[in-house]
Amino acid sequence: MKGCFANRTRQVLVSGLLCIRGSFIAVRFALWGIEAIAWAKISSAIFCFLAALFGLGFGALGILIFQHNRHAVLEIGEDEIRIRCGWSREFCLLLDRIWHAELQGAHLGLYTPQKMVWVTGLTNARELWAYLLERIAKRPVQIDLAAERQRCQCYHRKYVRLLTLTVIVGLLMPLHVIWCALLTDGKNLKDFTPEQDGIFAAFAAVEVITVFILVLLVCRWNRVSASYRLSQKRILIAAAQEHRSDGLDLYGGVQAVKYFDRGT
Repeated sequence: MKGCFANRTRQVLVSGLLCIRGSFIAVRFALWGIEAIAWAKISSAIFCFLAALFGLGFGALGILIFQHNRHAVLEIGEDEIRIRCGWSREFCLLLDRIWHAELQGAHLGLYTPQKMVWVTGLTNARELWAYLLERIAKRPVQIDLAAERQRCQCYHRKYVRLLTLTVIVGLLMPLHVIWCALLTDGKNLKDFTPEQDGIFAAFAAVEVITVFILVLLVCRWNRVSASYRLSQKRILIAAAQEHRSDGLDLYGGVQAVKYFDRGT
């Protein structure tokens, strides 16, 4: 069974617009920055080069959007699934390693003991999801509930800690703007003295470092968040399997029992 992916025309148009707009911003502000250096306006030059860097970021985002799901593949075989999606290279998942499948609109989530794999932009996601659930339901899933709860608590602590650090670092960015404005007396960039140029250069460096640290924290938090959700899902499935027959003895004349969604 194969996955059918949505048309990429809109995606290509958006990526092209971002690349064009980002290139224009980068070139325009880079030229202004060179002119500011010629006029010995150090702060203005720093601002222009930062804006040019921002424009390059727009262009890079356009390239990432263009590359997303390019040559995407999803093929479900007898024993494995061949996948190429997002920005990843082609890889295979053994069907025996997949213990749950989740559907979110046009996105299909595949759960393995180590990670979650999301295949996005599918036009036949519901058919694939139903087919995979039917295949998965034919074999039992063995989950140690006590060990999984302990693992989930560990992920929860990391999740809260990283979320707190991310919020704190995010709040530092406007604080940097405040102390820079106070130390430079709220002047315009063109009116800065050489001493205030140095203050602004320090501000720009600190702000760039703060943004870099914030991006690293968000990426790390996203990975921990995915592991935390994965552990929560495994706990729900294990608990459902453990208590799936509770209360059946209260009903007489039960001839057959049918379970849905992995026993929940």
